[in-house]
This record gives sequence, C-alpha cells and structure tokens, in this order.
Amino acid sequence: MSLITTIAELKQYIALDANTKMATLQPFINEAEQGYIVPLRGQEFYDEILLAYTTANGNVEALTEEQQALFPYIQRPLAYYTQLLSIIQLSSSFGDRGVRIHTGDENSMVAPRWQHEKLQFQALKNGDIHADKLLKYLEDHAADFETWADSTANTKKSGVLVYSTAIASRFIQINDSRRVYLKLFQTIKDIEARFAKKLVGKDQYDALVTALQAGSVTTAQQNLLEKLYPIICKRALYMQLPFMRISINENGVFVYSGLDELHKYFATDADIKILRQQLIDGELGYLADELELKQFIEDNINDYPLIEASEAYTVQPDPGPTFKPNNDPNNKHFIA
Repeated sequence: MSLITTIAELKQYIALDANTKMATLQPFINEAEQGYIVPLRGQEFYDEILLAYTTANGNVEALTEEQQALFPYIQRPLAYYTQLLSIIQLSSSFGDRGVRIHTGDENSMVAPRWQHEKLQFQALKNGDIHADKLLKYLEDHAADFETWADSTANTKKSGVLVYSTAIASRFIQINDSRRVYLKLFQTIKDIEARFAKKLVGKDQYDALVTALQAGSVTTAQQNLLEKLYPIICKRALYMQLPFMRISINENGVFVYSGLDELHKYFATDADIKILRQQLIDGELGYLADELELKQFIEDNINDYPLIEASEAYTVQPDPGPTFKPNNDPNNKHFIA
C-alpha cells in the first residue's frame, strides 16, 4: 500500500481529469514515495507511518491524532511529485509495439511539449515548497514523532546553523528546493567548521547550535545568526557551483549539457563564473558580509562575552612589521 490510495485523495491537492484511474497513477505514486518522500523523512519513519496507514486500511481517521494532523503534509508534496513523474508518460505508452504517442480523440488532443515542461516546472516547484513545509511541521512537532526526530533526516539536529531550505533560500536563489539544499548540505557543514567557527569563536558557535536545537535562541543570538547566515550560504554556493552539473559514478565523470525534461538551457561556464563572482565580490558578496559581521561584533561586543573571550575578537589593528632598519650614517639615504 502507498500513502495515497484513492483518486479522491489526489484530487484534494492536484487537478485531475474525471476519467483518471487510480491504477494508471499507482506506479508513479510508488516511485514518488521512494524517490522524494523517503529521503525527506528517513526510511524508518516512512515505514512506521506506512505500517500505521496500512493497519488502518487507508482510513486516515483511524490513525492517532498526531498522525492525522501530519498526513496532509505528507500527501500534498507526494501528489505534486506524482504529477511531476507522470506528465510525460501519460501521453505515451510502452509495449510490444514500442513507444507510442497518443494523438487524442474527437474531444481532446495531446498537449504540446512546452505545456508539458511548464506543468513539470510547476509540479516540481510546488512539491519542493510543500516538502519543506512537511519538514517544518515535523521540526515543530518533533516530540510527537521521535523516530523522525532521532534520524539523519532531521537536519535541525545535524549540528549546523543553516539547517533548513527555508534559511538557505533567504540568501541564495535555490527556488525553495529541498533537493538543492541537500546537495549543498555537506559543503555547508564544511564552511561552518572551517570558517564560521573562526569568525565568532568555537564556544560562541557551539552555543548557537545548542540554542537552535533546543529552540531557545535569544534576541542577541538571533541577531548574530542573521549576520552569519548569508556568509555561510553564499560561501557554500560559491564552492559548490562548479560541481552542480557534474555526476560521478562507477562509469566515470559526466557533465550535464543540453536539454532534459526540466531544464530549458544549462548555464555556460561563463555564466557560472559571473555568478560565483557575484557571490564573493561587491556589496552583496560574502566578503562584504564578513566585514559587516566584524563591525557588528565590535559595535555589540558587550552582548557576546563568548566572542570577547575568544581569539576571534580583537580591537587592535594589525601593527605590521615591528623591526627597525639598520641605518648606515655613511649611506646617502640615512634617516636621522
């Protein structure tokens, strides 16, 4: 059994033709669950919810109160991802006679390819938006879903400051995509370990992480986080951009180019170079953000004793070289 079992459930979230049959969409629902929903929630928690739903024979009202409240957050992104996967194949069929394209009947015709692509973009964007809403709901109700809370799918417990798509999307253009965020996640961890701790000191960084995980962030801590977030996000995207089009597997290294189902054009090397330059330089680059953070700390150091006690903080400018020249009075360039 899947987490959507009837056409009526799908129609709560996406528009469907009146003649659509559940059997037609079932393979796409199954694929969407494994390809999109399981990575979001973790396999163990997915199995737990699926077992409860199966035991209830697909009756949401027979679930616990907490599970009932959660289910719309699961089914909505699942419906959009199902639509995403089914759009192309529903207008064609594969069988003994090869791949066939349906030409419609007297009352309808097959939509052109450009409409397919627009629908796919819309379904993918809506799926990503509601996937992040699902994760936000789980974070806000973690005490009700301990299996998820203790899993690696809970990025809020991962020990990083930029722990969600919502945070990253405020500072870099990733279209609220959880998938893009997860592609950046390891780089975010590296940036925070290598740079963020140096900017505010290890003790202050650890205190911020602890406060975020406990949901007890103070006003002063939030103000500091708002200065750190853009630096971390822009640095991470700057570092990861050259690798976004590259896939490495057992068959070698591949660079995506040209067209596919979801991308009209791929950025050129020149486009990526310009974008990386924008992320690092100028008023909106992360170098300017780091200067702003430094000034913020100097202006508000009394609010951050952990930073003041660390090696990250100094009010003294770099004095430069301290040696004195060995002047020769017989040299015409002698300085008295």
